[in-house]
Amino acid sequence: MKMNKKAAMLISFTIGTLMFATTAFAEVNSKSGYDELKDSLKHTAENCTDKFSSFTVDSSFVMRDNGAVIYSRNILNKYDASKKSIENTSEINNGTTKSEELYYKDKNVAIAHNTADSNIYHVTNITDKDKTNSFLSNPFKESQTSDIEKIVDTAIGNLKDSISVAAKTDGTRELSTSLSENQIPSLINAVTSFKLKQDINNQIRQTSHLNTSTTKLPQISKDVFVKNVEAKIITDKDGSIQSVLASGAISGKDNSGNSHLLVFELSLKIKDVNSTIVNKPDLSGKKVEESTEKDYTKLSNPTAYLGKYKNDITIEKDSKFEKIGERFIEIQEIDSKHVKGKYYEEYLDGYKDYSSNAKSFNFEGNFEKDNTSASFNTSSSGNVIKGNIYISPDSANVNFNVSNEDISNPTFNKVFN
Repeated sequence: MKMNKKAAMLISFTIGTLMFATTAFAEVNSKSGYDELKDSLKHTAENCTDKFSSFTVDSSFVMRDNGAVIYSRNILNKYDASKKSIENTSEINNGTTKSEELYYKDKNVAIAHNTADSNIYHVTNITDKDKTNSFLSNPFKESQTSDIEKIVDTAIGNLKDSISVAAKTDGTRELSTSLSENQIPSLINAVTSFKLKQDINNQIRQTSHLNTSTTKLPQISKDVFVKNVEAKIITDKDGSIQSVLASGAISGKDNSGNSHLLVFELSLKIKDVNSTIVNKPDLSGKKVEESTEKDYTKLSNPTAYLGKYKNDITIEKDSKFEKIGERFIEIQEIDSKHVKGKYYEEYLDGYKDYSSNAKSFNFEGNFEKDNTSASFNTSSSGNVIKGNIYISPDSANVNFNVSNEDISNPTFNKVFN
């Protein structure tokens, strides 16, 4: 679901702060607790991306400034892996207005609606069914994840508090932790202060053309401290997360010296595992705007690129640029996997002395995966020539480069008869 910038900023900042602190708790005294927390996160990610046929994530986020709600969001996300379908609904309160969002996606279509914007349902038809094979991705399988984990582990320092783990009679386990103000490491305070000020500055830039009286996020600029952070995670007997409760408070002052206490609360439940039903919205009688998804990693109509392309060969003479000839590319064969053609140069009358170095060769290459670029290696001119051709998927031009050769303008425009 496409989230507005303010919502994304607030949630990103808060979750980042809470997760940073929670990881800090876990690292310190109880390595077993730390390991259990990380194992639960990894196990849950694997279940949601690879094992569950369907599930629901019910979550809510609230932020208060000196007791007054300035932002809240209730989200119900439903996933059906067997049908590659997603249904997300949200209720948002930004402190001044309330709105609802809807997002649905399956193999064939994506539907989005936001009552704050209009009464229009935006429908996008999906033409590339292969892209839907990637339903949900496991963040712990990303190449940079292990490095990030090591950096966080190193940066936490020697905290003395530890995460507590309590086994329940029903087989579930409770992982909980709490830090007060004097237990918060200076590093977390420094990072929190920097991130909060950065997000506020971003918001000011984004809303500079609006009436700032409608912006509820306080402009905290100094004396930023994390007052407390608490978290409780319930896992099932297999170690998969069932619920999360987290909260935190940040104090600071704005430019006028007024004190602010920002309190964050986050709750999350994973439920209806293997029994969630995703429903496609009924658009009967609704106002609909329809479009078709464009996949810029492929050529939707390769044969349209058959033909001749050219650009000018120029020199600088008497403090002016002067055209002395033209470069040509002829695409003779092309499909979704490969391209074949010819490159040659022609010089104008009066510049025949340049023609002794004119190049002419055939080329053929295969497109890279998820790309419209093809490398080639040819000896048709008598010399070994290496190069690359890129076919623009949204315009009638190509880019052409030859290794160890300086083509001043690599862009070739299609010649229309």
